[in-house]
Amino acid sequence: MESPDKKSVYTKNLGKSLQNSLEGLFLAVQKESSLKILIVLGLLLILAGFLFQVSGLEWLFIVLMIGCCFGAELFNTAIENVVDLATQEIHPLAKAAKDTASAAEFIFLLMSLVMICIIFIPKIIILIENI
Repeated sequence: MESPDKKSVYTKNLGKSLQNSLEGLFLAVQKESSLKILIVLGLLLILAGFLFQVSGLEWLFIVLMIGCCFGAELFNTAIENVVDLATQEIHPLAKAAKDTASAAEFIFLLMSLVMICIIFIPKIIILIENI
């Protein structure tokens, strides 16, 4: 059985971890214009989902796309910050780390674009045909 002290320490650390996560999120949104763009695009996707009355499964993919793209951008930002902290020099390994992180984000964005097309193009075609 856990002692009350251990439990309160765990709860305090969990609360601190959540606070740190939120601080990191707000800091990244403040400093990274690409995150602001992703937020706007995500909100537009949600609006489009309501307008086109997407199914539950389609909502699942929309939310997954938004979350993955946002997460990939946060990882990319973190990697860029760590590389910048490690060296201010232009170094082939620093460039490779930054470019690879950026490429990973690009792949998530590309996959999301494909999924958006799969979900919304048929709905747009039906809308145009009914006009």
